[in-house]
Amino acid sequence: MASLQALEAEMQELKKRKASLQAEAAKQAKKAKRDSGEGHVARLLHQAGVDNVPPQLSKAVAAQLLVVLELAGFCTDVVVSWVLGQGRQEKCGKHGLEVWDADVRRYIAAGVTLLYVGVPFAMAVAALDGPEQQLTFLSKYVVEYNLWHWLVHLNCDKGCKPGGIQLLNKACTLIPAVLPDTVSAPLREFFLSSRDDGRSARRWVASFRAKWDVNPDGSLDTGAPIDVAPSQLQRKVALLAKCCVA
Repeated sequence: MASLQALEAEMQELKKRKASLQAEAAKQAKKAKRDSGEGHVARLLHQAGVDNVPPQLSKAVAAQLLVVLELAGFCTDVVVSWVLGQGRQEKCGKHGLEVWDADVRRYIAAGVTLLYVGVPFAMAVAALDGPEQQLTFLSKYVVEYNLWHWLVHLNCDKGCKPGGIQLLNKACTLIPAVLPDTVSAPLREFFLSSRDDGRSARRWVASFRAKWDVNPDGSLDTGAPIDVAPSQLQRKVALLAKCCVA
């Protein structure tokens, strides 16, 4: 009897070890897939654009992209930047694609368009009916995307670098017009209150510049005479060219 119980206990232990090994193998496989970029939403959209077929995305991911698209006024490049991880956490950019490659951005944009055309009409209409917290989070991204482009063009065209208060003032004007007042009012208050508080402004501006890799090197303060070295001008022209890819 005792030997039978010992055998059963040993069998249970072996099953536990097998389950543990299977779970670890699945975890490692998932990590390897994530690190390689396989299954990343950017790659799925890119492949959909190449194949000219609607992308196969989860309902949650598709819904999120529709929100970004509508908040952006149906500018597909905002969604392209979002899925490529620009201005987001480092892990969001692990897709293995070249961010500034013209064809990459074009195919992803095509995939976004195919997504919008292919989703049920009711899903597209209800894009902004989600939680206010999500709308706020995604709206801030749209604001920062447009603010970054405004900042780069201003720097390249005028040779000047707006200060923190100017960035905050501009951010207020870039809040998506389609937002309900319950979301747009707190967003406006966020930028206005930060503008009035020096420390808050510095924290927000520093966060924005870090996320979007804003490099003030070679920039001039507003009103400063434009007399920069050719190497600085070349860097600015290259950066402006990247902005105009899409």
